Amino acid sequence: MFNASWKKITSLEEKGLTASAQKEVETVMAMAAKNQDAPQEIKAIIYLMKYRNMVEEDAMVKNIRWVDSLLTGKKAPVKNVLQSILADMYNQYFQMNRYRLMNRGRAQVEDSLDIQTWSANALIEKAAILFQSSLENSKNLQQISIRDWEPILITGQNSRNLRPSLYDFLAFRAFDFFQDEVSGISRPAEKVLIREDGAFAAAPAFAQITFPQNRPDAFHQQALMIIQELIRFHLNDKEPDALLDADLSRLDFVRRVAVITDKEKKYEQALLDIEQRYQRHPSAARARSLRAGIYIERGRKYHPSNNPAPQFELRKALELCDETIRLYPGTEGAKACQNLKADILNPGLNLSTEQVNIPEQPFRTYLKYQNITKLYVRVIPVSKAEWQKLEEKNYELRWSEMSRLRPTREWQIDLPNLSDYQEHAIEFKNDALPAGMYIQLVSRNPDFSPGNNVMASQLIQVSSIAYINDQKNLHYIIHRETGKPLGGAILSVWNQEYNYQTRSREEKLYGRFTADDDGKVMISGLPKNRAYSIDIKWKKEELFGMNQEYATYYNSYEPSGKSSRTFFFTDRSIYRPGQTVYVKGIVIDTDRQDRSLRKNHQTSIQLLDANGQKAGQLQVTTNAFGSFQGSFVLPENQLTGQFSILDSSNQSSVSIQVEEYKRPAFFVSIDKPAAAYRMNDSITVKGKAMAYAGNSISNAQVTYRVIRKSVMPLWRPYDSFAGAWKGMPWHTEEAEVANGQSVTDATGNFDILFKAIPDESIPQSAEPVFHYEVIADVTDMNGETRSNQIMIPVSWHMFAIRIDIPEQAHPDSIPKTRIFTRNLQDTHIPAKLTLGIYALESPGRFVRTRYWDAPDQFIMGKEDFIRHFPHDPYQQEDNPVQWKQGEKIFELTDSSKIDGQFNIPARSWKDGWYVLKAVSTDNNGMKLSSEKIIRVRGGKTLLATDAHESLLQNQEALPGEYAQHSIQTSFDEVWVLYGMVRPVNDSSVVLRQIKKDKSLLVPIAVSEKDRGGISASYAFMKFNRLFSGTEYLPVKWSNKDLKVSVETYRDKTLPGSQEEWTISIKGPKADQQAA
Repeated sequence: MFNASWKKITSLEEKGLTASAQKEVETVMAMAAKNQDAPQEIKAIIYLMKYRNMVEEDAMVKNIRWVDSLLTGKKAPVKNVLQSILADMYNQYFQMNRYRLMNRGRAQVEDSLDIQTWSANALIEKAAILFQSSLENSKNLQQISIRDWEPILITGQNSRNLRPSLYDFLAFRAFDFFQDEVSGISRPAEKVLIREDGAFAAAPAFAQITFPQNRPDAFHQQALMIIQELIRFHLNDKEPDALLDADLSRLDFVRRVAVITDKEKKYEQALLDIEQRYQRHPSAARARSLRAGIYIERGRKYHPSNNPAPQFELRKALELCDETIRLYPGTEGAKACQNLKADILNPGLNLSTEQVNIPEQPFRTYLKYQNITKLYVRVIPVSKAEWQKLEEKNYELRWSEMSRLRPTREWQIDLPNLSDYQEHAIEFKNDALPAGMYIQLVSRNPDFSPGNNVMASQLIQVSSIAYINDQKNLHYIIHRETGKPLGGAILSVWNQEYNYQTRSREEKLYGRFTADDDGKVMISGLPKNRAYSIDIKWKKEELFGMNQEYATYYNSYEPSGKSSRTFFFTDRSIYRPGQTVYVKGIVIDTDRQDRSLRKNHQTSIQLLDANGQKAGQLQVTTNAFGSFQGSFVLPENQLTGQFSILDSSNQSSVSIQVEEYKRPAFFVSIDKPAAAYRMNDSITVKGKAMAYAGNSISNAQVTYRVIRKSVMPLWRPYDSFAGAWKGMPWHTEEAEVANGQSVTDATGNFDILFKAIPDESIPQSAEPVFHYEVIADVTDMNGETRSNQIMIPVSWHMFAIRIDIPEQAHPDSIPKTRIFTRNLQDTHIPAKLTLGIYALESPGRFVRTRYWDAPDQFIMGKEDFIRHFPHDPYQQEDNPVQWKQGEKIFELTDSSKIDGQFNIPARSWKDGWYVLKAVSTDNNGMKLSSEKIIRVRGGKTLLATDAHESLLQNQEALPGEYAQHSIQTSFDEVWVLYGMVRPVNDSSVVLRQIKKDKSLLVPIAVSEKDRGGISASYAFMKFNRLFSGTEYLPVKWSNKDLKVSVETYRDKTLPGSQEEWTISIKGPKADQQAA
């Protein structure tokens, strides 16, 4: 009936006659409404909204108003579809304007017509109501075939079987909205509502479950109700397509949001049940593809050292996909498996080298690879100009041209193949190269053709030149291997300018500068904040600075000018509209380290509302103490949210919150259990509800839940050398282990009882500690709800062992080692301990830190590797935690004491690395242990593993005193750049030479001008590594120490007497001070 009209409309649109097309659509809409042709009427409405979007401003707002006006008088199914469309429009408006809405509070009177004034909550709540309303008259909607609505639908393969009715179509739109956590971002957390194991039950059983509806407005609860109704609707379908689609959507949703113990296992088992129940139906393939996805997720968490368990999960997924493709060819599930298979088998290469390597020395390349067994390598010499031209080309052309460049060397590498489809890493050797610039190119194919290939490249410079620069355009040019200054080196400075004729950036030489005998070059005269790059030439070598630097006139040795700041103080942090905000401020002037009060300063203090508009203003003048005070009355009937108070003279500000909140009538307290508990113990938590007036809240409804939140490796030592917890690769999901309701007694007390259920996926041998969050919501007879929560740590063991000794220890400090045995409540538990001290077998050589992760596969033998790379780790020799344990040096069994003393006798200790291991057994027969790695040094010589040592012999100093800074190295010779930063006059940077076993001793004379502190910084280069550090010497403002005391007095013999408060302020010499 309407085909001719729509053809005419399409023709008008193609000719750009939008107005004519709109009139034709209006005719179709009127005719469809008259004939009660719901699909055509909805299609016409959609077209009219499209035209408005094309020609009008604020089209979405106008469309929302228009569609809302159309609802009046409409009947099902047109009304249901319009409600769904309108709900989605409200949600889209929120998503598009979310960045503006999230800091906007709810207005006291929201304009029901102008949605541009609405809060985020109001928009989302409106969308939720409309989505719920779109599912009314569900029985009628279920009888309407989706085929009747194809004029407004974009259909996919098998979509009619998956969404056979209009109800399916509308219900899934609502389900998608309610399951989306982003939609409910401004609402309370709701995933705790889905905590019943039945959420993973088979479809027939799930359809019969009555889920609690204690919060019917909760989004996740609404989503669960919708999907449950869909499953009920399709339970008796002849073809299970729609049922399985809804059921799999349900399982995925529950898996994401439920707080249920072992939900991953339950999800996997639910998929297996579907596969078995419908193994002869094509839809079973989709369940199999989802199960393969589980294995892929696990496999992606594989790490060769931190999490090796899921190494072969990808292979398991691949086998399942291959079987699914074979058993269910051509199905959606088989197609999904094809995509998963392609993802598993996708090859990958990633290349890393040090940016600059030393000439005529072999160097390493770090290669990460996946699904590749043979690698082809080329090293290609290039000039700086050639590389810059390559960078300007597009991606495909750049690879094509690189593959055609002539290499100076090429070879191939057989990569270890573990058949696990995981990413692995190796280091391979590059033979020594002369100074220059090179591209390292690696390829899966021997011809290096970009088509159907996997390639990676890395730009490498080979040069002895290095430089250190500071923030004032000062550069020190040094030797990359020895650290010696390179006097006579020439530094060229290049500016980048845009050539409008060639439409490209060009480098122009700004100037050349020659380094003095100390390698120092000062670049002067550069335009401020102008980008530049540098090249350095020394003898026949060059170093090209590939990264831009910026010229600046900031100088830590020069005054930076005065600045002013206002420190605000308000009487509260949160207010209600109409309340008075009392504000005080102190204005401080800062001139480098010198600070002073700003007296008699006139300024304007402004109150800004949630939209940044001025809502009030004060003119104030600071007093003799640099302070002022004033007050603002907050506006009413405006948007609430974050307000701010601003000093217009220096832009200092403070934020306050303005909300329509209700003053609480009572509070909830929860007592933390004093006893220590073990896993699977029953734990009783006591709480109390008390009114602020002092009376108990009796007969109040208590709703509680207990969530196992996390696992913390408190029993394992923190590896400060590697920056990680040792031996803890496991991760635990949050799970709700208990929930229920109770009632407060006559005294306001209530009890919560739960069992400390562990995560069985983490073995007891790992000695984990689980945290159980107990949350209690108490609602009194007036409907007011108050909440509180506590965290209770629980473990398998009755106590933990902690060894207390510095990591850098003197031999005399070993007898002072303290060993504590305490439970999770930090209470001493007496225990018998055995302490063993073992030597660690260090590499016996200095080992550089890698710039990348350690490889997990090796293609070179250890001896061969060390011969070529004497300063690099083969495996993890740079981490003492990975060193082999040597002979036992000492052992003692004794009882732990409350103060930790362990009676280790004095003895001689060789300088070196040791591990202290303490073991014990608790009353339940559970073994536990702790260890601590220490470096012992008592002699004057550094260990071979030490690069250097920096010691400040004073913890703090006062004016008139002296301090001393010493730097020592284990290298034969280093050249150190040294400088001090003082509050007023900084010392210049100097170059000092340090020989092995000889210390650089720097005396530091502290003067009155040094109050605030002195920083001593140093830097040197050795073996292509920069070593640097800063020592800070605190110089306290002891002359400004104030002691403040408060006294109160009231004459109790005089009725009605007022309390007097006296505040006394005294200086460091007990003299009275004015403030």
